[in-house]
Amino acid sequence: MQDKLKIVFNKEEVEEKIAELAEVISRDYQDKDLVLLCVLKGAFVFAGDLMKKLSIPSKIEFIRISSYGDSKKSSGVLKIKGKLEIDLDIRGKDILIVEDIIDSGLTMEFLVDYLKNYKPNKRGQSFEKKKSSNHEECYAPNSVKICSLINRLNVENKKIEPDYVCFNIDSKDFFVGCGMDFSERYRNLPYIAAII
Repeated sequence: MQDKLKIVFNKEEVEEKIAELAEVISRDYQDKDLVLLCVLKGAFVFAGDLMKKLSIPSKIEFIRISSYGDSKKSSGVLKIKGKLEIDLDIRGKDILIVEDIIDSGLTMEFLVDYLKNYKPNKRGQSFEKKKSSNHEECYAPNSVKICSLINRLNVENKKIEPDYVCFNIDSKDFFVGCGMDFSERYRNLPYIAAII
């Protein structure tokens, strides 16, 4: 059975918003060491489009974590796929987490806390130790902020709000396109649609 889709933001609207957001981020991170941390799988298209529009140097890293699975609603339980490790040395870097949609903020709250207290897996990383003022190992980034393609408004008990947003939406609809999927379908759509 084919899902019925209703276009919410067309391709041109999405491209325009991403370009506007990239301009703001480029200005805000002008003299910083920017690393985009893309949350897979949903944010990979948005992260790529955003990175292409930035006018400043940046690096990109990927992490796979989700609270959706194959459901149209966040399960409230985080599912970590594969290793929760970062290959880049993020010490002193300015991390911008790139997410497709923020609902409850559960995933982002976990990820921000994880990054602020980051210690790499000793087996998989070869970073030299850096002593902080309290003489503990310090691998933490300089800053951690959040950028989301969609921010769902009026969510009860929302854990965290993004710092940068393309679209604030007050709707309970399930969105697909621009990398977002339902059971691995519709990621390829160049627009944002709601399943109706």
